[in-house]
Order: sequence, then C-alpha cells, then structure tokens
Amino acid sequence: MGRARTFDDLDILERAMRLFWRNGYNGTSMRDLMAETGLAKASIYNAYGNKKDLFHCVLNHYIDKKQPKSLQLLTQGSGRDGLESYFSNILRVTIENHQTPGCLLVNTATEQGIHDEAMRSIVERGMERAEKHLALTIERGVADGSIDPETHPETAALCLIATILGIRVMARKRADASKVETLIKANLDKHAPRHKPADGRKLTFQVYETR
Repeated sequence: MGRARTFDDLDILERAMRLFWRNGYNGTSMRDLMAETGLAKASIYNAYGNKKDLFHCVLNHYIDKKQPKSLQLLTQGSGRDGLESYFSNILRVTIENHQTPGCLLVNTATEQGIHDEAMRSIVERGMERAEKHLALTIERGVADGSIDPETHPETAALCLIATILGIRVMARKRADASKVETLIKANLDKHAPRHKPADGRKLTFQVYETR
C-alpha cells in the first residue's frame, strides 16, 4: 500500500492553478510549483507526475470547480440578460484582475498553441461546454423574447466563443477597458441582438463575483 497523502489535494490544485493562471504553462517551472505549493519535487511527482501531468489535473480542476461558477451567470434573468451578466464577468476578470487574467482555458488555448494531445482534449472539453451553455442561453432568449427570433443559437454561440478568444488577445496587449467593452457590446448586438429594444434600455456592465 502507498503512503497516505499528508496534504490537502484541493488546496494544492488551487495553489498550482493560481500559479499557472498568472504565469501560463510555459512561464511556470517546477521550482515555481514547489515554492507555491510547499511540496518537494518528489512529492509532486509521486502525487501528480511531471509538470505537464499536474497541469492536466489543474485544467480538469478548473473545468469542474471554477467554470460552473461563471456559466451560472448565464441563468440570470432572461436569455439576453444572462449573456450580459456572463460577459460583464469576463470584462471584470480581464481588465481588473491582473493576477489571474482571463479564462484559464482561453489562456491555455491562445498561449502558444496546444501541441499536447491530452491538454488539447481537456481544453476542448471546457470550451465545448461553454459553447453549449451559450447556445442554450441564446435559445432560451429567443424563446423568452429577449433575443431576436432570427438568431441561430449554435452559430451565435460559436461567434461569441471567438469573441472571448479575441478579448484574451486584447488583454495581452493591455487594451483599454473601453475598447474591450465596445467589442463585447458590438458582438452581442451582432450575434444575439435584443428583440424589440423599444424601452431604450442602455446596455451597462456590472460586476459579478464568481469566486
């Protein structure tokens, strides 16, 4: 029988996740991971494997524990309201939180391309889940009358995923918040336009805490 772990697995994954989130996969060394987690190299290898193996664990942890919190924002109010809440959070995390910028999945997908098959598969799982939830939210918006009935949910969701990738590129360049907000508004109005916005309500972004 192997020796029981003397550390909290979730705590280690959280610490490693924050480190990878800040520095990226390529910018994180095993020495960095040892310093952040407080574990010796042998303990990391015995529990998780090498750096790549640990990153796989971190990505799965992010998808299972963190992503659902942001996707929950899509359920707020009408379908269109849900989209606005979701993208409001993306704006907040991208612009305001410089320690953990953007979505870890998007960061990984855009860092330098994904050449590891297992890593690509995990990222695709998370991105496909986000795309599916966006499509379901848009479908709900069409049904509840908040989104134009001519909108095609699957196509619109795909375009909004591309928008999120674009936001990450802008964030890397430290783009002005107003430009990121303009991009979000333009793409929401293009791909999931409000149905009969006769009330003159202006789209405003609010801060939603998901942590």
